[in-house]
Amino acid sequence: MSKIAIIFTGGTIAMEKNKENGLARPALSGKAIIEKISGKINHKEIEIHDFGNYPSPHIGFSEMFSLYNLVDKISKRKDIKGIVITHGTDILEETAYFLDCIYGGVMPIVMVGAMRNSSEMQYDGTTNLINAIAVASSNKSRGYGVLVAMAGEIHAARDVTKTHTSKIETFKSKDKGLLGVIDHNDVIFYRNIKRRLTVKPKKINAKVSLIKLVAGINGDFVQYSIRNNYQGIVIEAFGRGNMPPQIAQKLKEALKLNLVVVICSRCPEGRVYPDYGYSGGAHELKQAGAILAGSMSGVKARIRLTTALSSGLDRQAIGMMFSEDEGLN
Repeated sequence: MSKIAIIFTGGTIAMEKNKENGLARPALSGKAIIEKISGKINHKEIEIHDFGNYPSPHIGFSEMFSLYNLVDKISKRKDIKGIVITHGTDILEETAYFLDCIYGGVMPIVMVGAMRNSSEMQYDGTTNLINAIAVASSNKSRGYGVLVAMAGEIHAARDVTKTHTSKIETFKSKDKGLLGVIDHNDVIFYRNIKRRLTVKPKKINAKVSLIKLVAGINGDFVQYSIRNNYQGIVIEAFGRGNMPPQIAQKLKEALKLNLVVVICSRCPEGRVYPDYGYSGGAHELKQAGAILAGSMSGVKARIRLTTALSSGLDRQAIGMMFSEDEGLN
């Protein structure tokens, strides 16, 4: 194993400012980005794959699944040591976790992007890419699943989130903490993680809605999901997983119709737990058959549920999977 495959999907790392209006736009090919780090990396054998030049808001499940198929194909080659994927930062955490839900191999898969475009003096794309190549090249990175390497830090795909709209150090793992750092090309892991269960959908065909609760919200969005043949609903509830009674009642109706309901918290840290017994409390919904997603964010619970339903898992199996994710099994 000697080569590092780099899959370029676009994002700010591949953008430059339009000279006429000063606005950032897709511009750089994979080759053009690699030329910026020529002579600055120890790993000389680089294989370029131009998957696309997408601003990340243009990427959906179809593109993510096509990206996975490419990753799966490359990861089976004996001459490849690791894979780096450049990606826009807006939904980088979602694509990273999507891949992590499906990819079950030990080869390092490292996601990377930039918060500054190539026309800016503080362009962080080159440093981030060099660091990502170092992580993908390291034997220490094997078995961690999909990683994110940004601003000199290494994060697990299932934990990391974008926390600031513009800061270079935007990616954080909050109460879980980072996995490690890259320091002068040395890859240092501070802790290990247990790989979670993966699924193998043949296509992504499940419809899952994500509903964030706010004061005074009614059950209209839940009813919309039911009427439009969604197979799953993720609720970003209050606090420990609590909600208004009218939402709870609609979710009970959804559960009776065999929709899978997953409850998260809209709080950025902590986990949902069924310790409130009033109407709309998490305990009531759990008793009715809803799945509590622990500390997982709504964004990632939607991805987890979508990939699981697309793989044909039933509610019981999905519940066990979420418990496994939280370390309860």
